[in-house]
Amino acid sequence: MKLTKTQLKQLIKEVISEAWDDNDDEWLAPDEMRKSPRSKMMGTSPIAGQEDPSDTEGGYTMSQESGEEDPRTVDDMTSFYQENPRYWYVAEDHYRDMAQGKDPEGIRSEMYPDWSDEDFAEVIRAVSPGEEY
Repeated sequence: MKLTKTQLKQLIKEVISEAWDDNDDEWLAPDEMRKSPRSKMMGTSPIAGQEDPSDTEGGYTMSQESGEEDPRTVDDMTSFYQENPRYWYVAEDHYRDMAQGKDPEGIRSEMYPDWSDEDFAEVIRAVSPGEEY
């Protein structure tokens, strides 16, 4: 039996819909999520031997492990962005927001919890010296 692209797309939509319709209104805790039928459908980690960070207390995070020195000093970040201007292009708006006391997308509280508004302004002035800030 041959299927057209349209028929195949419809079949895939139906299968996905059936798989996800069970328990749609149910909120699961992280531990329950890993043990749920949906999680089992995903299979094991594609990278053999990779530790599952969700098994550790706190789950996924970008913050430093306790006891590790935080590499995000004003001088280090200034050097990083001066050496990698394409990353500054992406981060500049966030730095400007953080220099005004904002926390865009939770970045400040997660990655720069000890930084003051002036720390962000200092990076901006160093990386974009021709601009007033």
